[in-house]
Amino acid sequence: LEKPSPAPTKPDRPAFRPLPRGERTLIVGVDFGTSSTKVIWQDLSDNHFETFRWGAAGNGLPALLLPSAIVIRGGAIRFGLPEGDPCEGDIRLTSIKLCVLCRSNPSICRCGNCVARHGMVRLPGQESAYPASTFACLFLAQVFHEVERRLMGQFPNDDLFLLWNIGCPMDYLDEAGRKGEWERMAGVAMELHGGVSNPASVSLLAEVTARMDSFVVPANGARNYFVQPEGLAAVKAFLESPHAESKTYAIVDVG
Repeated sequence: LEKPSPAPTKPDRPAFRPLPRGERTLIVGVDFGTSSTKVIWQDLSDNHFETFRWGAAGNGLPALLLPSAIVIRGGAIRFGLPEGDPCEGDIRLTSIKLCVLCRSNPSICRCGNCVARHGMVRLPGQESAYPASTFACLFLAQVFHEVERRLMGQFPNDDLFLLWNIGCPMDYLDEAGRKGEWERMAGVAMELHGGVSNPASVSLLAEVTARMDSFVVPANGARNYFVQPEGLAAVKAFLESPHAESKTYAIVDVG
């Protein structure tokens, strides 16, 4: 009897080789404005600039503006909610940036927040008052969190290195001494941003305040965030953009 011939062997499949991951450096500029916050990022690999769009806000200018506001609703802190659709019992903190500045200069107070006075915020039912910088720190942490999350989704095959520049309302000499406070806010926000959700718990206020009190700003070479004078940041961003030419420019910031 003839033996059946063996079945032909199937060729081995080539081993799956994942695509090599690249490295990509992005510079992220954060304009923490009085009424709204804007973010623009630059890809150093091709000098591409893009303005960050917040969620499903649609097209046009509103999609680029995150209200610089915090709403306390039902024991939770909500970031960037527009003024429409308020709920009963809402406590809305607008112009948080002004509230931070009020602590060292109460004469500029004009935010109209009923729970804020001279840079301190006391929520109903809370024994302690917290510095407005605590709320601003949490707001920045949520901004960092959302921007980083979306950029990582946009470049899933790359290891991203993000360099953050945060605008600060100071002149280049920092005569009012604001840079240190802004650096502490940004530094603690950077430490917390991975775990700050929207909404966040009111219980974070005490922790953030304690962290800011003890935070030591690392040396420039040991961190990936930097505080820049707002006017200087605007000039620098423009001169590095594709729109700049070899000319002399004067840029006026009408605040």
